[in-house]
This record gives sequence, structure tokens and C-alpha cells, in this order.
Amino acid sequence: MKDLIKERLKILANAQYSLADISIRLDRMEKSVEAMENCSYELLNKSDKLLAMSKLAMLLTDRLKELFASVRLEPLADKDTLVGIINDIHSCLQSIHNTCMESNCSSHEIESEAVIQRENKEFINDTLTMISNSISSAVACAEMLLAQY
Repeated sequence: MKDLIKERLKILANAQYSLADISIRLDRMEKSVEAMENCSYELLNKSDKLLAMSKLAMLLTDRLKELFASVRLEPLADKDTLVGIINDIHSCLQSIHNTCMESNCSSHEIESEAVIQRENKEFINDTLTMISNSISSAVACAEMLLAQY
């Protein structure tokens, strides 16, 4: 019986070492999740700013186009050329705005995933604490039994 208890103690000791290794990896995961959260936050701020700037730029090109429509320029070809350039600028800004919208959506998805990663990490930590406590109790019981033999 004494040999069996010693064998079980070795198994429990290996389990404790494994839990220590897992703890180290979870610490790395925590740093990774924090980095992802920070990047996500910065990316959201930047994409929000880009969205606002591109929207404002499109409004300004619309105002400029309206102004040119009301101004008399000679010859007429110059006015058409300028309106064409404004339309091209507006089209480019619209593309930038659309890309910013897509980027903003991706940023929100990353932020949601970061929250899920944090919840998973907390669940794993709680579960590992419970397992560690159970192993420690089993070790204590085994040592107590070993002392009796």
C-alpha cells in the first residue's frame, strides 16, 4: 500500500508541475490579450477618426461643387473640368470612407473577440485554481495515509 501511495504522490506531483506550466502559458496569454485589447482600442479610435474626417471631406467637396455650380466661370469648359475634378475627389473620398467603415467594423469584431478571450482566460484560471486545490487536497490526504504506514 505504501508503494501505491508513493506512486500516486508522484502522479499528483507531475500534475502540480503541469499546472505550473499552464500558469506560465496563461500569463503569456494574458499579456497577449492585453496587447490585443490595446491595439483594438487604438484601432477603433483611429478608424472612428478616419470615418469622421472622410465624411467631412465628402461634405466639403459637395459644398465646393455647389459653389462652383453657382459661380460663373469662363469658358464653360473650365467649369466642367473643375466639376469633374471635384467629382473625382468625391469618388476617391467615398472609397476611403467605405474602406474606413469596413475597418471600423473589423475593429469592433476584434474588440468583441478580445472580450471573449479575456472571459475564456478567466474561466481557465478559475478552473485551474479549483483543480490545483483538489490536487493539493489529494496530496495532503496521500501524505497523511503514507505517514500512517
